[in-house]
Amino acid sequence: MRLRRVLLALREPEERARVRAAGVADLPRIVEIDAEAFPSLPYPEFFLRQAIDAFGGLVRVVEPPAGEVAGYALATLTAGERAGWLLSMAIAAEHRGAGLAHALLEGVVNELRTLGASEVRLSVEPDNAPARRLYERHSFSVVREEPDYLGPGEMRWIMCRPLR
Repeated sequence: MRLRRVLLALREPEERARVRAAGVADLPRIVEIDAEAFPSLPYPEFFLRQAIDAFGGLVRVVEPPAGEVAGYALATLTAGERAGWLLSMAIAAEHRGAGLAHALLEGVVNELRTLGASEVRLSVEPDNAPARRLYERHSFSVVREEPDYLGPGEMRWIMCRPLR
């Protein structure tokens, strides 16, 4: 019984988190979170601005009950294959471990499913154990390794989750 209460307590922030489409007003916080999470390869601000306009609901943010944007995800849908791609996802350091990444990831997956995606793909650094564990918990599996994916020496694993 005690274990059940602990597990429910761990899930509580995720269930109360709000995942929504990002707006232009969220841009400064998204840029900040992105630069913190990916200091060597952050997205340029102008790209994130354009993504909010071009990708619509596929740029998502997550807010804990306190209300400040605590993370973002950027996804897209391929034209021919109907595959979704999670291009980027990050939670601000001060909010990690609260279940927000789970809520954000499921929010993005559900949006892609609604848009007709048959699967979701992503790339992850093999040494990023926390991200790999998150994706594996959400039924993603490694389908291939890509050396130099983001440039020389930037190995990535491509992971995939079927949606049907």
